[in-house]
Amino acid sequence: MKLMNKKGSTWYSRPGNFEEQKDFGFSISGTQLIMKGWNIQFYGAINNVSFKSKIYSENLDASRWYTIITPTNLFNFGKNWSGELAGSFQSKILSGQFTIDPIWSVRLGIAKKVLNQKGTLKLNISDIFYTNQVAGEIRNIKNATANWFSFLDSRIATISFSYQFNKGEKLKTRKVGGADLEKSRVKI
Repeated sequence: MKLMNKKGSTWYSRPGNFEEQKDFGFSISGTQLIMKGWNIQFYGAINNVSFKSKIYSENLDASRWYTIITPTNLFNFGKNWSGELAGSFQSKILSGQFTIDPIWSVRLGIAKKVLNQKGTLKLNISDIFYTNQVAGEIRNIKNATANWFSFLDSRIATISFSYQFNKGEKLKTRKVGGADLEKSRVKI
């Protein structure tokens, strides 16, 4: 963890540890068939994080509840086509001296089975609305207020192809190891 401080007009940070950090929470996950060809996978969590520590000349004693929600919609369009529409949301979270503003994103994917269903061609686009940009506040710095913002390359498009060479049959395993070989040579 980086600890931030200000001396005069100069900002500096150094690695450091907090004296105490506690995390606890609740989560739920599952899959539900909405209708034929549409499943939804869901993960949600409500957590609390707290920190207590001395940071330079300031005392850090903070706690915050936050939520995470990640639904994923899976679609089967028939005729070897499938799709995915997914998103994520994280409310404001506390991370030591930092608070991280809420972030969210949406991703989309479409796939087509090809070559007698042995190959799959996929197109995926992440962070369609370019909203997964991280910002926040640096706290517990004497006589100062500091904010930060990170421009991330979070919007990514990928095209991929995968091919299944075997038919899902188990491959025969071979005995390996000196002990197995030795047992087969020695008669007891």
